[in-house]
Amino acid sequence: MASLNPALRVGRQLAEVAEVHLGAGRAQAAARAVIAMGLMGKPKLIIADEPTTALDVAVQQQVLDLLAEVREDSGAALLLISHDLAVVAQVCELPGGPGRTVVPRAAHPGRTGPAGRVPRQLPSLPPGRPALAPGGLLPQACRMGHHAHQPLNETESEHDMTDTTELSARWTTRLTELAARHSVPGAGLAILHRGEIVAEAAAGLANTEAGIETTTDTLFQIGSISKVWTTTVAMALVDEGVLELDAPIVSVLPELRLANDELTQGVTLRHLLTHTSGIDGDLFTDTGRGDDCLEKYVALLGDVTPNHPLGATMSYCNAGFTLLGRVLEVVTGVQWDELMRERLYRPLGLTHTATLPEEVLRFRAAIGHLGSPPAQAPMWGLMRSAGPAGLICSTPREVLEFARLHLDKGVTGDGTKLLSEESVAAMQTPQVEIPDPHILGDAWGLGWFLDTWDGHRVYGHDGGTIGQNAYLRVLPEAELAICLLTNGGDTSGLYRDVYAEIVRELAGVTMRTTIEPATEPVAVDPADYVGVYQRLSSRVEIVERDGGLVMVDRITGPLAELAPDTEKEYELHPVEPGLFVVQRPGFELWVPVVFYTLDDGTPYIHHGGRATPKVG
Repeated sequence: MASLNPALRVGRQLAEVAEVHLGAGRAQAAARAVIAMGLMGKPKLIIADEPTTALDVAVQQQVLDLLAEVREDSGAALLLISHDLAVVAQVCELPGGPGRTVVPRAAHPGRTGPAGRVPRQLPSLPPGRPALAPGGLLPQACRMGHHAHQPLNETESEHDMTDTTELSARWTTRLTELAARHSVPGAGLAILHRGEIVAEAAAGLANTEAGIETTTDTLFQIGSISKVWTTTVAMALVDEGVLELDAPIVSVLPELRLANDELTQGVTLRHLLTHTSGIDGDLFTDTGRGDDCLEKYVALLGDVTPNHPLGATMSYCNAGFTLLGRVLEVVTGVQWDELMRERLYRPLGLTHTATLPEEVLRFRAAIGHLGSPPAQAPMWGLMRSAGPAGLICSTPREVLEFARLHLDKGVTGDGTKLLSEESVAAMQTPQVEIPDPHILGDAWGLGWFLDTWDGHRVYGHDGGTIGQNAYLRVLPEAELAICLLTNGGDTSGLYRDVYAEIVRELAGVTMRTTIEPATEPVAVDPADYVGVYQRLSSRVEIVERDGGLVMVDRITGPLAELAPDTEKEYELHPVEPGLFVVQRPGFELWVPVVFYTLDDGTPYIHHGGRATPKVG
């Protein structure tokens, strides 16, 4: 376009230039074009209303540099309107010098009460910031004590807000680098330390096809972290005497029918919370969108063959948490989604947490990506009946508000007790050993899995849905919690890199090393392992090939309908007798495969948290 057509509106013509010549970058080009339009009349005052919103960090800086250049050349004054504190600090001139933050009697950025809300827009990286020095990104600590809920004086407010703003900006840069390294399309991160949210960061795209950028307010699917939320409500009902940990479920759900009488009459709340019921956990049958979806799902469990005897081992069980969700509905008379709102979302002040798609669509939301390189998943989410096991969507900040409840012994920020101190402690107490202690932790509590890093207690949970993965870890002795939410790529590698840096800097803790193949030859008799291992959603065949062992992993049952690739082969690399590792294409970390035997002599493999019996 050589010139503008006077018969058409200027804005439309400029938009066409951006559309035709710049494609996906049209929003960034439009920002520059709008600035150019405003400068045509040589104004004495430039009013810039959110000029960097929805732009990536690099383009934000270009826009700010352009505004600074125009001010210097023209002498025009600039009125900047922005929620981005780093942008404000960079360009504004206030009494006391450029970039002085004026927040009299302000609440700390981590405050969540109505009077303590501060904008959660992600700070961008100010110009001229020196390169990050080797040895770490984070200061030793936020300057506040864990329970310092009194108003700060002005000096403390300015200092803490500056620290938090800088930390968020630095982690935005670092998260962007690490996400690119691990081919993760989009990620959100938040850090809770000593009672305060000290950093929030976002990187990449929430939806690659639509070009939607990730922000700190983007909702991700937190997957199986939802199980701990469901557990928390169940334990609150235990506190109230409505439920008992060791009473049979049939005592409150008399219509329950499982595969055999022993399981039906014997399964308890404790079995469900520790994944020891023996119910095959991967029944992914869609029972509709109605409020009766959990009831319909539980009615199907009578036809599901158990994958181990009641209480005999630990096997990760999604179905058990859907059953638990139905139990909660029956004893409270409230449908599970609404029960989560009543018992957790509202008391914790959560505004960006939801389960139903129509609720999530009110916000910017991530979609999963599959494969290598990651491509948008063919569907957004799982069926509604999976809710209690893994359908909550949230932001990193709001997941950490939930974690704060457990760090604060069941008490919310306004002093409301949602959970007894005894129940909080019980959830973090080992209940059962995990046959594979190498991937998540060495024991399971009630809802939480438990681990030890460098001599320090850790509890947490992961989540995985269709192309989205979530990670939550809490180090109670360091008063530290971290949440990372992602939407595809090598998310486990990103998790390791991000968490290793944070826990080293803020807690002085080294994450435990990951498992790898043995460096020396291991004597292996293939006959001890060759065979077929099978349960509802998985058929694993261990075969001998070229002097080694290969695992042929087939997804079966209803779960196969959700998987783009239902059969994969992995070479088994020995670590020690009975312990092997496999590596998935495109992923750095090795995944364990444990061979073990139950007390009744039945051989099993434990892989991906699931126990699968040998059937032939």
